[in-house]
Amino acid sequence: MCNSGKQHARDFATYALGQIIFGLTGVWLTWRAPELPGEWSAIILSLAAAVGWLAIGFVFMEYWQPRIAIAAFGILIIAAAMTARSSP
Repeated sequence: MCNSGKQHARDFATYALGQIIFGLTGVWLTWRAPELPGEWSAIILSLAAAVGWLAIGFVFMEYWQPRIAIAAFGILIIAAAMTARSSP
């Protein structure tokens, strides 16, 4: 089962669009609820999404760019968790 070059490009574009939509949803949600990055449930859910995306990237994609983008996302989630102010 060999995908054509067009299929690879389509897969990569779909994957990238999913990342953009997820990122925009995160920005919108954080703008609407600024206390959310300090919530452990949101942090765990975001890290689970990063691990899932990384697994998809390693299993189904041969490109290295999505793996780097997801690794950066995971690092940003950890940084946000470490710098988030806990609510009193």
